[in-house]
Amino acid sequence: MLRQPGSNYVAGRSSTLLKVKSFHDAEALVIGHQAGAGRHKGRLGALLVRLSDGTEFAIGTGFSDRQRDNPPAIGATVTFRYQELSDSGVPRFPSFAGVRLDAAIATTPAAGSKIEEVRPPTALPATAGSAGSFKDGKPRYFEFLEGTSSKFWEVSQARNTITTRWGRIGAAGQSKTKTFTDGQAAANAMALLIEEKTDEGYVERPR
Repeated sequence: MLRQPGSNYVAGRSSTLLKVKSFHDAEALVIGHQAGAGRHKGRLGALLVRLSDGTEFAIGTGFSDRQRDNPPAIGATVTFRYQELSDSGVPRFPSFAGVRLDAAIATTPAAGSKIEEVRPPTALPATAGSAGSFKDGKPRYFEFLEGTSSKFWEVSQARNTITTRWGRIGAAGQSKTKTFTDGQAAANAMALLIEEKTDEGYVERPR
């Protein structure tokens, strides 16, 4: 607690006191999905993850409803925040922050680990913008037209890789290819990229 210098004690809440919480960021590998209950029945309840030292735990907070409907794939690298480590090295109060699309972590299996027993919840029907609809490798093309801006962005998947191409409309543009652990991880990454671009104002066009 931080107290305003020279302030007097006040019972209950006080505008002269400030509660400060510190958090740490870290990355972990997704090894499974835990089905939700109650309001989250039928979708993600928590991510089962593993740190680079083999420590396994669950992340159950920090997700939007959209992320619970379409959770990060097994094999994806996620960022989370936590307050401190327990005596056994497990992050306390972990909260999901996002998916790392530009990095992967190497992990060491924990002693006695039984990852094969961790199963994801029943797959949800594919919808526009979901990872399940991006597995045919057909490029998807988007344009952004506003003021003097005239840009395009294109993305496609080939097995466990996704390729993006971008630049000014009419130009060849630049391209970049990223490799993921498997096809599902690549599909999820592609879905997130498309969601980001549409949020920025890009509109999909037929090619």
